Amino acid sequence: MSEFSESYHLKNGSIEEAIHLIKQTSQAGYVGKLCDTWVTLVPESAMCGYRYDQSLIGYNRGIILHYVFPEDHGFMFRLFQENRLICEYAVDINGGDFAAEKDLRAFNGAAFLELTGTALSAAELETLLQPKTWEEYSALPGKLMASLGIPGKAYEWLSYHYCECNKEDNPEVSKNFVKIIEANAP
Repeated sequence: MSEFSESYHLKNGSIEEAIHLIKQTSQAGYVGKLCDTWVTLVPESAMCGYRYDQSLIGYNRGIILHYVFPEDHGFMFRLFQENRLICEYAVDINGGDFAAEKDLRAFNGAAFLELTGTALSAAELETLLQPKTWEEYSALPGKLMASLGIPGKAYEWLSYHYCECNKEDNPEVSKNFVKIIEANAP
């Protein structure tokens, strides 16, 4: 089975801020603080699509990373500061045959390095984002997220659908995430 994950990660945020952000969009969702620097948000809209939740980003007042990993199809992330797209990265692997098509036109490496505080150097980031083999591609999401200090349980096999369907079978969801049931408009 292939992984299909989508989540948002709010830098230097609190659980309360993340809950408020999701509630402003009138959605249900899950929120968890699994590391010191980032809070993970999994709104109802996080169903592994390539579009970001415009409402969520519209209410954002900090730095937020949108992570999407439909394993056999590609990988992408977007970095927003407030409601402005700062940089975007996408790699399409064309249905499992490794012929990666990378879109670096909207990627601002300097801004990514500055805003995220990644442990990667500019050269390491550039190399990481240009995988040449299936192994390099497969390692890309984990290496990128680890460089930000975000642990695997905060993004791997994580989407709203997975949280909803697997909460009984996966104690990590109940242990690490707060479910937002009532979604109230501001």
